[in-house]
This record gives sequence, structure tokens and C-alpha cells, in this order.
Amino acid sequence: ERGLLDKLRFMGRQVEMFVIDEAHCVSKWGRDFRTSYSNLKEIRKVFPQVSIFCLTATASPKVVFDVCSILRMINPILFRASFERSNLFLEVRRKDELGSPTNITRKNKKKAKLKPPKKKKGEKQPEAIESDDEEEQDEDPVFTDLLSTIRGNFRGSPGIIYVTTIKTSELLAKKLQKVLGKERVHCYHSKLSETTKEKVLSRFMNDDLQIVVATIAFGMGINKPDIRFVVHFNLPKSLEDYYQEIGRAGRDGLPALCILYYDFKDRSVIDYILAKSKGAAAQKSRIKSDFFAVLYFCESHHCRKKMLLNALGERAEDCLSACDSCLQEYQKKDESQLLKEKDNMVKRGRSLKSLDSICKKIVNAVDNLPGKMTANQLVEMLLGKGPSGKEQPQYGSCKYEQKRFIYSAIAQLLGKSSVKEVTKKFRSKFKRI
Repeated sequence: ERGLLDKLRFMGRQVEMFVIDEAHCVSKWGRDFRTSYSNLKEIRKVFPQVSIFCLTATASPKVVFDVCSILRMINPILFRASFERSNLFLEVRRKDELGSPTNITRKNKKKAKLKPPKKKKGEKQPEAIESDDEEEQDEDPVFTDLLSTIRGNFRGSPGIIYVTTIKTSELLAKKLQKVLGKERVHCYHSKLSETTKEKVLSRFMNDDLQIVVATIAFGMGINKPDIRFVVHFNLPKSLEDYYQEIGRAGRDGLPALCILYYDFKDRSVIDYILAKSKGAAAQKSRIKSDFFAVLYFCESHHCRKKMLLNALGERAEDCLSACDSCLQEYQKKDESQLLKEKDNMVKRGRSLKSLDSICKKIVNAVDNLPGKMTANQLVEMLLGKGPSGKEQPQYGSCKYEQKRFIYSAIAQLLGKSSVKEVTKKFRSKFKRI
């Protein structure tokens, strides 16, 4: 605050240096822009000769330039370490390959009738028993996969599960508590009291709590070295956010796993993010662009570490074995595995050619559309289904392709800004066209 700076000056205090942690918050291009941070520009007005020392773990070249401009740092000296974390394994798990997409906030109230036990001699036939067990009735393949991973690889090991909303944080934590125990899992979000937050953090740091299911509120000050896994149950809003959050794993240098669950339909989260944003149109456009970069990251077959480092302004080569894309491509175990990998690479080459062909058909279809249509309508048109676009030359042009490949192609085109998606509100519902 300007008042504090003026007080320091009038008191005659000798200030040697101002240190600004999480400096990316100063920039409107940063992952977590805060108005209070932007007010730090007053430092240079009140103390024109005092040095300013900025620290951040995630700053792209654009953010660095913006921070230096706002704080009026002339000819600053930049110290940049590599963003590479070789002990982290990055993996994207497609929800549509695990089963039907997850909806953790849905409650299945339908009661199932269980078969009655067999009648014993001389007894009346017992009535059917109704079950209220949601876990039996609402089998979620993503939750099942998550639980299997925790039990199989991280029994007793500390981890963080990031989610988008407070509601998801509470419900997912509750589901995990039922299976793993109430003392091992807790939610963490901005609506918790300060006392509860401090208690959760303290228990987690002291190994009394194994898993925290958190929103982005669980961030600053988390320096637990032995976190073995970080899971993104929902899509992060940018690659910078993703890097910051997975960076909390494996700080002791030992291997750690970073899992991101993905489905193309999850892009609806951008509506939630934009609805919460109070920024100008340009800032909202940047938020959307950053989010589509996450879609491209999930859909791409390229090295995930290389893509992530490139997004942060660092040139890198393929990691070869530290992400799921490279492991599928390069891992060779024995001669039989070598032949299998060779066969997989041939199939992969065919699928990439097919994806390229689908991308061209999508672009042609969008160029020839007289009006606008939703992504679902576009997919149905390319498959030759539904009433929309029957008169278009691209109708049915992808009828022999799998639906998920078409969605994958759309996601990649959005990530490269080759096509544009506009969100409009109709009767309180969002439609992306």
C-alpha cells in the first residue's frame, strides 16, 4: 500500500531492497494476476534508487517482460534456472478410454433392489432389499482408476489431487474417505475457515494426512519434499498453472507421478473460469487461449515435457522416457517388445495421417458453413448423422472415423488457433459455437 511506503520514507528508515515473491502475480499475463500485486509499481515512485528482487517459479518470457515494465526495472539482471524436473513422470489419462466420462457431482438417487435371500423351510418369503449404496450404483471409471493407482502405487505416500470447484473438492474427498478412511483424506478450498486450513496443512506436512483434495487455494507455502503424486482430476486452466502445481511433487529428487485426467468435453470448464473472471475482454481472450493450449497438450502425441518447457520459453528435446507419449514411442524391453513397438509405430503413423486428414476436413467444413454450429453438431455432420449440414459437401466425410478422433482433431485445431470457438449464453446455458 502507498501509505505503508510513505510511512517508511517519512520515518527515515533505510530500505536496502524490496523482495517480491510469486512475482508472476504482478503481470496481467501471469498465471494468477492480482490487483494488489500490480500496486507494487508504487515502490519505484517512492524509492527510486532501491533495488527490487523478484522471485517466481513459473514465468514465461512474456511475463518476465511485463513484470520488469510494471515495476520499472531498467536493465535488470535475470537469473533463470531450467524448468526441467527429470524425476517427474507426466501422464495424461483419457477418460473416454477408462469408460464413460466422470461426473463426481452427480448423485444417483435411484435405489436398486437386491435379490432376496432364499426362503428357508417354514419361513415366509422375505421382501426384496433396497440399497442406498451410491458406490454400488454410481460406478465411476475415473474414480476407480484413481483409487486403483493410489492403492497400487502410493499406499501411505503423500499426494495432492487438484480439482476445479469447491463442490468437487468436498465430494471427491468424501468418496475417498469412505474407502481410505476419514483420517487419511481431507478437502482444502477457499471457503474453509483459517483454522481448518491451518489444521489441514499442518497434518499434511506432519504426515498425519495422506491426501489433500484441493482447489488452487492449496498452493503458496507448500514445501513438502516427499509428495509422490499430483493428480489433476479436472483440467488446469493453463500450462503455467499445471507446471506450478505438478512442481509440488518430488522435491526430494525421488521419482514422482503426475496424472492429468482428460476428456474433450471437459472444456466446458472454460465457461466456469470466464464467468468468474472480472478481467477485460483482452484478458478473457488470453485465458481462453491458455486453456486451449492445455487441450492441445492433452491431445498431442508429441513429448509432453518438451511441449511444457517450450510453453515456458525454454527450448528442450524429447525426454525419451519421462512422459507417457515418449514411453510408448521409445521404450524397448526385449526382441518381442521391439517387434510389438514397431507394429505400434506403424499403426501410430497411420492414425496420425488419419488425424491430419480429419483436421483438413474440419477446416474445410468450417470455412463452408453458412452459419455457426456447435462442436457436437459439427462432429455429427462429419459422421453423416443428424439433420445439421446435410447440404454441405463435408457431410459424412468422416463416417468411417471414430468419434473421439474427430474431437481430438478439433481440440488440436483449437489449441493452434486454426479454428475459433465462441461461447454464448442461451437461457442460462452455455453453447460453444
